[in-house]
Amino acid sequence: MKITVGDSIQGVERIRPRVPGPWRPPRAEELQPLRGLELLVVDDDAEQRGTLCDVLCLSGAVVTSVCSGAEALAVLRCWQPHLVVSDLAMPRMTGFELAHQVRRGEEGSSSRLPMLALSAHAADEDRAEALRCGFTAHMAKPADPERVIALIRALAAAHLRGL
Repeated sequence: MKITVGDSIQGVERIRPRVPGPWRPPRAEELQPLRGLELLVVDDDAEQRGTLCDVLCLSGAVVTSVCSGAEALAVLRCWQPHLVVSDLAMPRMTGFELAHQVRRGEEGSSSRLPMLALSAHAADEDRAEALRCGFTAHMAKPADPERVIALIRALAAAHLRGL
């Protein structure tokens, strides 16, 4: 049986998008909500780091990634991203220590680099410790990509308004 475009086939329903109101093309910020943001991702787990970087890049961000807190500090000495996303449980230098070092380096500065702790350490004590050490926000892994993107966008927007 040969099927051509426009033929109807018994038992097959043609699906049409349900769009409320008149159709309009999506705005750039809807397709790439992080467009124009430069982010530093810090995670010792290569698979987790790669997945997060893919999601952030597809959302329009320019992403630099490193696998340790020490590498993150070295990058931050010569480049200022809009936001840092870091794991907490890393060998040698934890995310807690990274945040503390970043905040110590900002003493006397009028602005604070937004930092998001994205970690499997999701207990209330871990969240409280992350915020105490200098993270701006904490989100538990596994996290819904849309929620991560929305939080990053909100943190970066608040930071950019304050500059």
